[in-house]
Amino acid sequence: MASDAPAPASGSGWRQRLADLRPRDWRAWAWVEAGLLAPLLCLGLFPRWQPYYFEINIDTSYGVLLARDFADGRAWGREVVSHYGPYGFLYWRLYQPEVRAWELAGGALLALVFAVSAFRAVRRGTANPLVGALWLCAFAAMTWLPPDAFFFTLAAFYLALFFTKLAPADGAPPSLGDRIEGHVLAAALGWTGLVKFSFLCSGLACVVFASTYLACRRRAPWHLATYLASLLCFWLLAGQAPGDLPAFFSACFEIARGFGDALGTEPDLVEMNLFALGAVLWLGAVALQELPRRGAWALFPWLGWAALLALIFKAGLVRSPSHTLRAFTCLAAIALLAPACWPLRTGPAWRHLPALAACVLSLTGLNYTLEAKWRHTLSQHLGKGAETLRQGVEQCARVLAGADTHREAYAHHLNDLRARHPLPEIQGDVDLYPLMQGLLVAHGMERRTRPINQSFQAYTPGLAERNAAFLRGPDAPSTVLFDLDPVDGRLPALDDALSLPEILTRYDLRGRAEQYARFERLPEPRWFEHVPLAEREARFGEWIPVPWSDEAPIWARLEFEPTLGGRVLDALWRRARLNLELTYGAAEGPSRAAFRIVPGCARAGFLLSPLLDANFAVGLLTAPAAPGILQGRRVRQIMIRPVGVLADTPGFQPAFKVSFHELRYPPQPGAGSLPEVKAASLNVLVDGLEAGERPWFQALRERPPILQVTPAVRMSVALRRGPHKVRIGAGLLTNEKPEAGRMSFRLSYRTAAGARTVLVETSRVPEGRAEASEPAWLEAEFRLDAPARLEFSTESATPHAPLLGYWTELEIE
Repeated sequence: MASDAPAPASGSGWRQRLADLRPRDWRAWAWVEAGLLAPLLCLGLFPRWQPYYFEINIDTSYGVLLARDFADGRAWGREVVSHYGPYGFLYWRLYQPEVRAWELAGGALLALVFAVSAFRAVRRGTANPLVGALWLCAFAAMTWLPPDAFFFTLAAFYLALFFTKLAPADGAPPSLGDRIEGHVLAAALGWTGLVKFSFLCSGLACVVFASTYLACRRRAPWHLATYLASLLCFWLLAGQAPGDLPAFFSACFEIARGFGDALGTEPDLVEMNLFALGAVLWLGAVALQELPRRGAWALFPWLGWAALLALIFKAGLVRSPSHTLRAFTCLAAIALLAPACWPLRTGPAWRHLPALAACVLSLTGLNYTLEAKWRHTLSQHLGKGAETLRQGVEQCARVLAGADTHREAYAHHLNDLRARHPLPEIQGDVDLYPLMQGLLVAHGMERRTRPINQSFQAYTPGLAERNAAFLRGPDAPSTVLFDLDPVDGRLPALDDALSLPEILTRYDLRGRAEQYARFERLPEPRWFEHVPLAEREARFGEWIPVPWSDEAPIWARLEFEPTLGGRVLDALWRRARLNLELTYGAAEGPSRAAFRIVPGCARAGFLLSPLLDANFAVGLLTAPAAPGILQGRRVRQIMIRPVGVLADTPGFQPAFKVSFHELRYPPQPGAGSLPEVKAASLNVLVDGLEAGERPWFQALRERPPILQVTPAVRMSVALRRGPHKVRIGAGLLTNEKPEAGRMSFRLSYRTAAGARTVLVETSRVPEGRAEASEPAWLEAEFRLDAPARLEFSTESATPHAPLLGYWTELEIE
């Protein structure tokens, strides 16, 4: 029996529309293919299907710690203080088996959100599927590297959707698909806010401007509720306590407050001008397009885009040498959204010219940055992206097929890291100063890292005090491996300066672990105190005399007060860099050096004199009469000078407060006299100098520890009775006087009665100003019937021409 019900209307639903497609309807099928292309591009490029293993360097050491902290369930805001959130591993995408599933699942989900938003934006902007497919490829090309562009573009998708479909100028009601997409993007922005603080700021700014616009138009700001609910849900999903969320926000703001002063570098003015002009053109395009449509309400979309571009500028051009790539890729991705915001078929053609010019400028800046900083062109960059896409699709297929077998390769990689960067086995928990905690992960050690786990980031008094308080607390590590490895030309003792007195008094030096001084925690801490010496007001460009004490090192505090203009400049970009220039060494003909100084670190206080530049000098601070041993590194006067493009308008008051203190603490028992040592640094073992003039120490990256001798030095180590084997390597490196003559090295021992026995000696002649001669190994075997002292002595044929003598190890058995 035939039904009298009417047949469903053609095109009444998406299933019906798909069923109505005919092979000849090539345009519809082409859009279907473009719709499949979008997730293919995003899934192939953003999740790192091909594992990327960390190396022992500053960047990936930081990234791998974020993954390990997440896997270990550490509390952000309390135990981990970082501008990265608990999902920071989604930014770094380093292979860690414990978070591999989180990384791939989270990356794939965000990539799908990106793909759907990109496809819908393209559909709003063009009716040509071929143009749409090319447009999708352009989006993928701009956002695959670095990841900042991917996350910032999610915020741009939200702004474009909101002011085009959810709150259009004509007041048309949005479709169900547009409403769903808006809430999905708001939820994604809440999630990515827990990846990195800059993404938290950009997402929150976009949602707040949109919600304020709705509230002013008497509509409920549901997207803000979605954003906040997503932020809280993903925070809980990461295993974080709700009560720690305010502490996380507070820590992020503290880090952001000091970022410009601490990590700002000299900009490339070409890059700055290209980005600034491109951003101004885009904001001009927003004004030209929105003012005729919205009138005064156009202020809201303009402010939303201005806030997003300001955050991109801050993220990409404060630390410009390595970060400008992210700024131009973000600007290019935003400029590509112009047809989706204002279709080309609407309005006068001239209104679209500023957006087109912004796109051209962003691509020009991107090509300039790639050639200047990365040594390849835009076409090569796109070719690399295509290869990454191919590898990503292949690896994605293997993972989905259950063939993600990378644990064995990762284990081989860890073995290789341990071979290239050896460390002795250490029992108990360990922290490592200042940067390369990836070593602890590679060696499988029990980590107990401080809250700001890379010392260069403790750049405000509050952040430095957090790390110092950690050493005073019950969770402090049993072992500390310490080195001085400053970034950006900073004064070496500046990073984590408040922690140094805690290490010297709460830990005992127990020798060396490769290039690190090894400290072991004491059951009961010793004391230290700051005894005021002098306080004064100084000005930029003025030499300031530094007092000296034979009893204790000199601790300094410098308090710089920003001007109102400086505060505004810091909020928008950064203030001028400050250099600390100093003279040190002998009163007649002192040496001179210049270092970068961070205002926040200087306000907290730091060890100024003696000038430290290597971990063995830190080791000498533990010995009795340490200031006397290091008097050749005495800092005599300092001067603060603004440098760089903002030197004339530094953003600080010209006068600042300077105070000097003695850093008093008791020496470590037995420091400088370790009778039985295997492969220990001679520079740590020094406990007696018989020469009238003091030696001083410095570090050369390409060479082992260096001792400058002037002109004859004897250094001694206590030995017990019994058989001994001694091996020491000695060589020469000319300083600034290659004409200086021969130098003799002698190894001997002296008994308590004063009798000296020469074990071995050699003479060396410098071979050139830049090259050091290979070490001459002095070796001896002998037996002592009574305690004696091993002596290493030098003698120069040219008494008034300093040389650099160096050695690697002193081995005593």
